[in-house]
Amino acid sequence: MTATLSVMRRPVAEALEHHRQLFADALRHPNPLISLAMDHVLSRTGKMLRPLLVLLAARAVGQVDQRVLHAAAAMETLHTASLVHDDVVDGSDRRRGQRSVNALLDNKAAVLVGDYMLSTALAHAAATQSPRVFALIAELGRTLADGELSQLAALGSDSFDKATYFEIIRRKTASLFAACAEAGVALADPDNNIGIARAREFGECVGMCFQMRDDLLDYGTADIGKPTGADLREGKLTLPALHAVEADASLRPLALRIRRGQATEADISAMVAAAERTGGLAHAQERMSDYQSRAEAIAAACPNPDVATALAAYAAFASERKA
Repeated sequence: MTATLSVMRRPVAEALEHHRQLFADALRHPNPLISLAMDHVLSRTGKMLRPLLVLLAARAVGQVDQRVLHAAAAMETLHTASLVHDDVVDGSDRRRGQRSVNALLDNKAAVLVGDYMLSTALAHAAATQSPRVFALIAELGRTLADGELSQLAALGSDSFDKATYFEIIRRKTASLFAACAEAGVALADPDNNIGIARAREFGECVGMCFQMRDDLLDYGTADIGKPTGADLREGKLTLPALHAVEADASLRPLALRIRRGQATEADISAMVAAAERTGGLAHAQERMSDYQSRAEAIAAACPNPDVATALAAYAAFASERKA
């Protein structure tokens, strides 16, 4: 995966470093609570996949300028703010192997830190000087919240609907990747409506892959290793389990116990086994591969060959990563 990441970053390596600095500078604050939280956030910045996509999309059709860097910073700040809030909602005390902000401080402070970051994201959006991109980022915040609220609503449902699952992951995960790609092209070549539409489709496809891969990681496969069952313990029935229930109606009582938070460890293991036995894991892998193929076809049509290679690697990474 290290080689894949290198390929993904190569066309915009210098710009990515400029983004890292801009992102870090925007999160510095003299308030001791905010400073403590921001230092904690900056200590665990991940692979910067979302801002990387903004930069690659811009480079695919033009150049990365300061407005594009602000768009990348807006996307990453909004994403990070949503994670801070999600940890409060979920009662999570860990994020990427470290303490979450709410565990470091408390829920009240974490909510306010998340609010501060949301406002910072909008400040970056305004700095793009693009009404289209500002509106895109503002609407993205609503879509992400809508996706999380839809997921909460699903926890209280006795329906096991695949269509609802796909709509939830489109809103809460894929919409962010789609917005990143759209913003990059919209800033670098604002009159390129076809390019903007293709960029958005690419982003949505890799975002769907990213979330579905996350879901598969929870079950474990030959290339992943031991299942964790973390989603199932939280009552989340993702595509492998939904397919299992669709294939075997006798699993409905088990699925309901999981969704209602009444499942035992034996129940969790039983659902993991059922997902494999009924072809749920294979079904999820196949659907993810379909999205990957769509993304790779769009990448292949990119007029910049270096970026085309990077985007193909991006699609592969979203679908094949181990963590």
